[in-house]
Amino acid sequence: MAMDPAEDEPLAAWAARRDGRRSSDAEIIGTRRADPLLPGRQRASHIAPHPPRLLLELSEHGWETVRVAENAEQAVEFLAGG
Repeated sequence: MAMDPAEDEPLAAWAARRDGRRSSDAEIIGTRRADPLLPGRQRASHIAPHPPRLLLELSEHGWETVRVAENAEQAVEFLAGG
């Protein structure tokens, strides 16, 4: 059985590649966020579309509250820049 060249990769090189990928995944994409005002971890709009959302915008000081949207539909408008 032929060995895959990736199997010969040193552990340190693999760990560096993995950590680089994870740090890039954690980068902030966009400057607006809509967080549901719900207890717990139900955040997806397809699971809980009706609760209000806290609308946040990224500034030089961090995430700042802009306003509250009545539901996920209004939050989408905010996220789209409208």
